[in-house]
Amino acid sequence: MSNIEEEKSNLGLFQTKTLVNEIEEYIREKIISSGQYKPGDKVYESKIAEEMKVARTSVREAMRMLEAEGLLILKANKGSFVNNFSQDYIEEIYIIRSLLENQVYKKIIDNDLLSTNDFEFLEQIIEKQKAFSQISSKDILWEMTVLDIKFHEFIWQKSNLRLIQRILKGLYFQIFFLIKESLKPDVKFLKSIKEHGYILQCLKNKNFYALKKDLEKGGIPLDIPEAFQSHSINFDF
Repeated sequence: MSNIEEEKSNLGLFQTKTLVNEIEEYIREKIISSGQYKPGDKVYESKIAEEMKVARTSVREAMRMLEAEGLLILKANKGSFVNNFSQDYIEEIYIIRSLLENQVYKKIIDNDLLSTNDFEFLEQIIEKQKAFSQISSKDILWEMTVLDIKFHEFIWQKSNLRLIQRILKGLYFQIFFLIKESLKPDVKFLKSIKEHGYILQCLKNKNFYALKKDLEKGGIPLDIPEAFQSHSINFDF
C-alpha cells in the first residue's frame, strides 16, 4: 500500500460501513445534495425504512446521529424535521468554524505536520474535484460534497485535535446544506476548488496569518441564504 493509499485508509475511505452509517449517509444525501428534503420538512422513519428495506430501529439510530450533527431536529410526539436554521444559528456556525479551523491550521503549521505525500494527496483531491466539476449531472453532487469534506477532514486529522475534528465535521455538513440552498452547484464547486487551492498554498508556504485573516473575513456570511428566510415553519417549541 502506498503512502497516499495509507492516508486514505486512515480517513476511512477503505473501511466497511455499518448499516446505520449507510442509512445515515442515505438521509444526509437527500438533505444536502438531492434537495428532496427542504428546511422544515418532516423525515418519516417508516418511509426511509421502506425505501431502504431495513428495520425502523436502524433508521431511528441513524436519525439520532443526524440530530446530533444538527441536520435534523426532534420534536416530541411529532417526529424528526430538517433543521430550519435561524439567522443567529447560521452566524454562530460560521464563527465556530473560523475559531476551530484557526487552531487546526496553527498547530499544523507550527509543528510542520504535513509531509510531501500529504500535500500530494490533497492535490489529488483538488484534481478529482476539477474533473467532477466538468460533468453536468446531478449524480455527482454527493461525490463532490464527499470530496470537499475529505479535503478538510484530512487536514483536521493531521492536527490530532480529535474533539475539534468531530465538531468541525458536524458543522461542515450543516454548512454544505446552507450553501446548497443559496448557490447553484457549479458556483458552489468553483468556490470549493478555489478555496482548497488557496488553503493548500498557504499550508505549503506556512502562511498561517493569511489563512487566519481569510477565515475571519469569511467567518460570518454577508448574505443569509434566501431559502432560510422564506421558510417560517413553526415547530411550537
